[in-house]
Amino acid sequence: MLSQELTALVDAGGTAVVDTAGTEAWPVLRGRIAAWVGRGDRRVVERTEQALGETAARLARAGEAGDTGAIRSVRDEAATAWRERLAAVLADLADTERTAAADELATVLGTAGNPSTGGVGAPSPADSRGLAVGGDLTISARDRSAAAAIVQGDVTLRVPTKPVPATRG
Repeated sequence: MLSQELTALVDAGGTAVVDTAGTEAWPVLRGRIAAWVGRGDRRVVERTEQALGETAARLARAGEAGDTGAIRSVRDEAATAWRERLAAVLADLADTERTAAADELATVLGTAGNPSTGGVGAPSPADSRGLAVGGDLTISARDRSAAAAIVQGDVTLRVPTKPVPATRG
């Protein structure tokens, strides 16, 4: 069983795969994920690249169909499959290798959101409980729920007011 930190890392990996497929950053992430999974075995790298390509194709087909429920289902299935695959790689490594591999994966995922390596999706090196964001981040809540984040910087909150009923005089 993986630690919470490693579980968060593989969760970010599965999410990065589905979020990045079909974007400008996809070829870079695809190659880096495949190389990371392959751990130097060219055949594993090639099979992983093929599996990543199949994932991207399934996601594209779902998007073209336009069925929101189907898109969500395909995304969820793909993210889960890649989380499991990444977790299996980490679980098969000795403790000393696992730490280095986790650091490598965090670096790979840090390049996921931006082809110029800005990236969203990798757990922050400073705090394994969060995400390092290389750009704007929007967090929203609906239907009387709350959304929160730890922020280093300024935050402006605006609470919507109820309209004042017009009075007739």
